[in-house]
Amino acid sequence: MGVEISYTQGLEGKNIMVFRRDDVRIIVGMMMGQEIPEEEFQLDEINISAICEVMNQMMGSSATAMSEFLGRTVNISTPLSSEITDTESFKDSYFAEESSMVIVRFRLEIVGKLESEFINIIPINLAKNLLEPFRDTIVAAEESAAEHQTEESPQEQQEPSGAEREPSGEAIPDMLL
Repeated sequence: MGVEISYTQGLEGKNIMVFRRDDVRIIVGMMMGQEIPEEEFQLDEINISAICEVMNQMMGSSATAMSEFLGRTVNISTPLSSEITDTESFKDSYFAEESSMVIVRFRLEIVGKLESEFINIIPINLAKNLLEPFRDTIVAAEESAAEHQTEESPQEQQEPSGAEREPSGEAIPDMLL
């Protein structure tokens, strides 16, 4: 299931949170104080509204933190949700104009109830905007790493870390199952 939140003030772009259907079932069941059997769970209006409220709370807190960090007001839209049936229609719906996206995976644990992950997908331009306050730090780290690499012999050079590697081409489908 995808939940979209657009920035209405302070930032431009949108966040898409992607959850597994079964995780949505567990979270909604906890909110309603009951376990919902898998075979009875439907993404009906009540369940969609419940998961949108969870995302509204989470992203509202995130917007408040970003406001403090960036030193400007950041506001979000009301969440919109949709069931994701296949990767291509998902990309066409949410990122038709974008050729690349930033995908951040989060570990989701509710002790005794759920151990999973969800992903946050944002356009490249929004990611760059979010990293702008770190520009000087990033440039200094890159320069330091470049200096260090030129000092090493070719045998001593290590594999790049995850942040420096080329994209693996890993797709979203594992989250859609």
